[in-house]
Amino acid sequence: MTSTPTPPVRSLTPLERRLFSMYNNEINENHCRRCFEQDSKIAAEYSGRRKRYPPQSFWSAGKNLSKNGGSIRVAFVGKNSWNDSESLKGNPKIGVIYDCRDMGPGMWHDKTPYWTALRTTTEGLKLTLDDVFITNLAKCNVYEEGCNSYTNITSWEYFDACKDILAKEIQIVKPTHAILLTGDNYDSLIRDLRFEKKPCEVSDCTSDSYKKDILVKDGSRRRPVCWWSRTIHRANGTNLHLLRTRHPQGAPEHFVSEIVERVKGTR
Repeated sequence: MTSTPTPPVRSLTPLERRLFSMYNNEINENHCRRCFEQDSKIAAEYSGRRKRYPPQSFWSAGKNLSKNGGSIRVAFVGKNSWNDSESLKGNPKIGVIYDCRDMGPGMWHDKTPYWTALRTTTEGLKLTLDDVFITNLAKCNVYEEGCNSYTNITSWEYFDACKDILAKEIQIVKPTHAILLTGDNYDSLIRDLRFEKKPCEVSDCTSDSYKKDILVKDGSRRRPVCWWSRTIHRANGTNLHLLRTRHPQGAPEHFVSEIVERVKGTR
């Protein structure tokens, strides 16, 4: 029986090489032990009807991210990777993690709300895919297999285990802005992250409500959206402007324009 040949690994930029080295160091040093323990619990609870999709890398790391200066460099962070093992067959592995670098550019013009929001936010800032980093909070996901569908059952423990990997991604990429499209369910995980190795100062920029009223499609009404921002003052004198808001699916019409204005106002 012939085995499927392993896809070749596309050459890595210095930034990408650092990211993949970090992934493998974190995973090989038992960083994911809690996930494997969680797998056993879920397998018993769902009587074998659960399927864990393997760890997947960032979607895209633009070539301009390594440039210094006052330009805007944005990191977009979603909740969790969603590719199943079948979808990943054409992707090479770098160590223990699947290389998904070609998937971001491939989905850049996708019409789904998530990718449309990323693309239109980037265009609204007069940037391109070369200026942004696209990744997820959790690198794996877990699904329950139903009759004709899959239900995402990725639990809080998976996100908790991955938060330090996200922090290291941001340390390596050093964006000027990080936009977390994760909702407020994960605030307890990200609130204490400083995304820096050295001590740094943090300025909160939101009210106690952590909501923002955003115009809906007809422009006459507003709807509250979870919205939490802060500025992290790095030891080297630069700032990271963090915005945590909701998933674009079902968001008000002016959701993206509010994100764009927020980024423009915090250069």
